[in-house]
Amino acid sequence: MTVVDVAEARVNARRDRILERLGRDGRVEVGDLAVELAVTEETIRRDLRSLENHRLLRRTHGGAVSVAAGEPMARLRPAEWEPMAAAAADLVSDAPAVYLGPGPVCEMVAALLAQRPGIQLIAGSTSVALTAVLANPDAKVHTIGGAVQADGSLSGMWARDQLAGLEVDFSVIETDGFTPDGYFLASDPEGAAALSAALTAARAAVVLVKGGSPAGPGYVKYARLSDVDHVVASAGVPEGDLDRLQDANLDVLVIGSDVKS
Repeated sequence: MTVVDVAEARVNARRDRILERLGRDGRVEVGDLAVELAVTEETIRRDLRSLENHRLLRRTHGGAVSVAAGEPMARLRPAEWEPMAAAAADLVSDAPAVYLGPGPVCEMVAALLAQRPGIQLIAGSTSVALTAVLANPDAKVHTIGGAVQADGSLSGMWARDQLAGLEVDFSVIETDGFTPDGYFLASDPEGAAALSAALTAARAAVVLVKGGSPAGPGYVKYARLSDVDHVVASAGVPEGDLDRLQDANLDVLVIGSDVKS
């Protein structure tokens, strides 16, 4: 088992324990979980935020309440995410400096790239930075600063200013969708501004499009399809939307055509 596997197994086991407690008691407290699991309260809060993002609980003051029976962590990561992350890491190749935006697949990319000697990782979220450091404590990881959102993403004026002063080889980002007239979408203006700055700072860009309709929750345009170089898409993306990406003369790699999530 690699360092990455050990780190992910530790996080998944801890979050499984939280879901088990929720399934049994219906409510958990941050302080009690921190003592029981021998981690800091901030680690527990980060776990609760992630589980809430996947609609497995609802956070409350000082803890969380159950909104569904505990589910195994395997349900949290569709089967195509791991090969999507591996494909993105391969596209980045041996680039010396890579920006990684917020999102669960970017976290998996961070864990892979952190193993490469000499690479500099610039993280667009606290979760991406932590994942990289857990995968390799000696990895060179920087954050862009800025306001920290509930999902760990960094945005706002400080983030944009930091990105404006960077020149990286690749930016790897996840998108909330794209429009029929050829624009990528983000779910909030501050996040959109940070993504736009990250693309401007990069010599080349890789965009990750997860399964489901790309017309999802995003509503803020931040880049044209023609502004990126590579797209790694899940097989769950509708065929018509994949055609639109390919018509934009992008390098489109579809992952998981035989994978059932």
